[in-house]
Amino acid sequence: MELSPFFVVFIIYGVANLFYLMRLIMNLPVFSAMALRITMVGLTLHTYFFVRHFLIEGGSYVWGWQDFYQVSAWILGVIFVFLCFSRRFYLGGPLFLALVAFFMGLSFTHHETGIHWNVGRGQGFLLLHLLAIFCGLAVYAVSLVSLIMRALANFQLKQKGFGSLIDKFPSLDSLDRVYWSALQWGFLLLSFVLLTGAGFLKLTTGDYVTGGAKQNLTIVIWLMMAFVVNVVPFIKVLKDRVLGISLFMLILISILFVVGLR
Repeated sequence: MELSPFFVVFIIYGVANLFYLMRLIMNLPVFSAMALRITMVGLTLHTYFFVRHFLIEGGSYVWGWQDFYQVSAWILGVIFVFLCFSRRFYLGGPLFLALVAFFMGLSFTHHETGIHWNVGRGQGFLLLHLLAIFCGLAVYAVSLVSLIMRALANFQLKQKGFGSLIDKFPSLDSLDRVYWSALQWGFLLLSFVLLTGAGFLKLTTGDYVTGGAKQNLTIVIWLMMAFVVNVVPFIKVLKDRVLGISLFMLILISILFVVGLR
């Protein structure tokens, strides 16, 4: 991937984040309006450079790790802009754009020329598998931001310590809806990760399950996430502790990601 155009996008997102921070510090709505416009400019260029990159590659199934990290950054940017218009998430800008910058930074540190996927030998499953992983990372990042914003809002309700600024956060109901939606979509993507991983193993080893550490860890975390998504919301004593439970699960997802790429 040619990185220089994406450095331009990285800088634009950085400028937008400065305006979001000025909005938080000075409490002037004009800064969030300017920041959102700059974010949309960055996202538009991000989309253009993405399309241009793969048109130049000519659909030759050439992907590098830098491409996958850019996928995570782009998806997170799209979700953030959507939430700004649909659920007044603009005060989450510093958190969202910090994570976008994190993924883009990881992209800039991976300079391999590319991974050539031989679709005829099961590598198509591997490509889908990795795309699901990096899409899932972006979705789980949304749940993390919602979790942090919800914790801040809860703290303000109990301590009255943040004044009117946190009052401009989305309602607790909106934060809950976004949070649980992100967890549910993340769980679906994690399920797809398991399926495509098993498909790849079947085509390359002859078995769906090999008993390897990565696959076993993924299955364990999938079962735990299934419990969090499908059971926890209906048990009051667990739902009251959802912040801690979810943070623990997000840490496990991060560990799985690190282990899975080794």
